[in-house]
Amino acid sequence: MAPVPVVTVVPRPPGTGPLPKDVVRADIDGSAANAGLPANARGSLTGDEDDPAGPLSCLVRFKSFHEESAPVDIPRYERMLSELGERGWKQRGERQERKALDGSDSQFTVVLEQRGWKLKTEYGTFGDGGTVDLMAIDEACAERTRGGGEVRQG
Repeated sequence: MAPVPVVTVVPRPPGTGPLPKDVVRADIDGSAANAGLPANARGSLTGDEDDPAGPLSCLVRFKSFHEESAPVDIPRYERMLSELGERGWKQRGERQERKALDGSDSQFTVVLEQRGWKLKTEYGTFGDGGTVDLMAIDEACAERTRGGGEVRQG
């Protein structure tokens, strides 16, 4: 029997390959905190994204509601986007804006990408304040989970 050849694995250069889920979580939580947004309202999110076998295992989600002590407004949303940009997230496509019937800004959607992840960010008015909603999808994980189907974000 011939000896098995030894293959040298060259280490991957830093900053390449897909981002680990915990890095995406840290990017989102850190960017929101640095922008002054209230903490993630995990209780408002259904399902368990931390269950590695669950249908939400390919997701990282964040939701923040306006609070008197920590408002959710357009400037904080913009700061959060800037913070994400500093962490290497790049905008994909056009920013989408919707106006309320009175002409005021009521909803913004910006999609960002980085190393195999797509991050949909939304700001919307809600009562006296606003909400920020983020959903990141590991596109390769989602494709494997769906058996090769198209990855969609709602």
